[in-house]
Amino acid sequence: MKEHLIYIAKLSSIAVFNWIKINLLGLISTIITFVIGLCVLLYQVDTGHAGHAGILPVLLILFMTRPLGSILLVLIFSCNILYVTLGNKYVIGRVINKIINDKAESHILPLIDNILSKLKVNQPDLIKKGADYSMVKLKLIDQAKKESENKWIRKAICFGMEKIRLDDVDFNQENLSFNEIIKQKLFATLHNMSAPSMQPIWLTVLFQWVSLLIIIFVRY
Repeated sequence: MKEHLIYIAKLSSIAVFNWIKINLLGLISTIITFVIGLCVLLYQVDTGHAGHAGILPVLLILFMTRPLGSILLVLIFSCNILYVTLGNKYVIGRVINKIINDKAESHILPLIDNILSKLKVNQPDLIKKGADYSMVKLKLIDQAKKESENKWIRKAICFGMEKIRLDDVDFNQENLSFNEIIKQKLFATLHNMSAPSMQPIWLTVLFQWVSLLIIIFVRY
């Protein structure tokens, strides 16, 4: 039990560290490029007396005189949402990759067994019929989200369950172990996942800085 808690804590620290690293990188890049881009646009565009009337007239003038630069500035700011999305995906990938590389599937088996047991109690007919495979997956994912286990472990399991295929399973077959089928397919899916890449995040950073250069040098 102690070893299990230590390993879960290790996974949590990996998840938190990488989440902070990616979002801090994104925040710094966004603040620098957005502030510089906005200052360049305001400097290059004569807003006249519009500044005294409020921010909306200034923004309107910016969009009218520098449409491309204004759109790029909005996109630079919107990248914050992308950093959060990409960061979450990367962190889940790191957690899964860590579990697989350490051959530590046994640390998440209790949670999977708990999810499957509760689903069989709450939705016995769903499993017996097994006709609507998408509904079985949705119920599994929904049950996983309700667990009190570490959120990153839950996210990793949910991510794997979203990828598994159940349409090739005959749930009406005798002596079929529903729990074993789900666990086998889940771990097979997790093993087939490649190590997460920072490339999408670096491409987002690159987009922000290229957009800033366009704002500075292309006066349109």
